[in-house]
Amino acid sequence: MSDAKIGFELRKFEVPIEDILPVRIIRDPLKSVRRCKSILVSVKEVGLIEPLMVYPQKGVPGKYLLLDGHLRLFALKELGHTVA
Repeated sequence: MSDAKIGFELRKFEVPIEDILPVRIIRDPLKSVRRCKSILVSVKEVGLIEPLMVYPQKGVPGKYLLLDGHLRLFALKELGHTVA
């Protein structure tokens, strides 16, 4: 059995929202995705429980691809947060 390498960092860190690049577009999330409203209320009431999953954008220092958490990112933006 060979040693497996971890493909991600185990530490959490804050990233400015403006430096997060979504990999997909959610068109009109408040109308098309019912879950979005519940996520928006949850983030407003208790904060972000599950962090966004990002990966450094190759060749663009300081920018991160958003791998998971598009609705949470939308909620953070709607609520006026500047970091995730």
